[in-house]
Amino acid sequence: VNRDFGYYISYLKAIDLVLEYHRHAKIVQKEILFSLSESYAGNNLCVHYRGIRLSLRLLFHSIMVDNLLKNTILPKRPVIWEIGAGYGGLARILKSYIPNSCHILLDLPETLTYCAYFIAYNFPNKKVAYLSDIIDRLDEFDKIIEEYDFILIPPWVSSYIPNSSIDLVIDTYSMSEMSKVYAKYYIKHIDRTLSIGGYFYSINKRFKREDDKY
Repeated sequence: VNRDFGYYISYLKAIDLVLEYHRHAKIVQKEILFSLSESYAGNNLCVHYRGIRLSLRLLFHSIMVDNLLKNTILPKRPVIWEIGAGYGGLARILKSYIPNSCHILLDLPETLTYCAYFIAYNFPNKKVAYLSDIIDRLDEFDKIIEEYDFILIPPWVSSYIPNSSIDLVIDTYSMSEMSKVYAKYYIKHIDRTLSIGGYFYSINKRFKREDDKY
């Protein structure tokens, strides 16, 4: 129960979330939807339904994972770069479906603090590289990719990602929050780092209220 809302409102929101879950079953593969459950990391509020922990963000992620698995053909060990990875929720689910992947998770340093905890909590046996682990080796980023399952980087490290080394770039709800200067910065590096036949998966909306935004 969310104490800000109280029991009655929390109950209604829980029912709405369960209904949303069933609406998602019409567009998301049931094998994906039924296997997903929110992580216990952070002890976040969830609705317990049919043995799984439901959240609205989990349903968003189920659509993204469904889209990606249906529409991409990735190599045996794909390199996935997520721009604006947040706390790592999407990466957690993708890693379970693409276990041999290397995930480069980019966000602001303060956000990466949460991401580092979340990824370490959910993948205690995977190799996770923090900036302190690789800062003296950025010029050999290709070797770093081979060594780690997750690489957490701030924005300025983008320029060290080798050309044509990324199989899938993901940007969901971050570019639409950026100024044109930053969006162009990432578009340049996406164009440079994507391998031939690589994919760019973007979910962003256009802001009309400010001229400086795409």
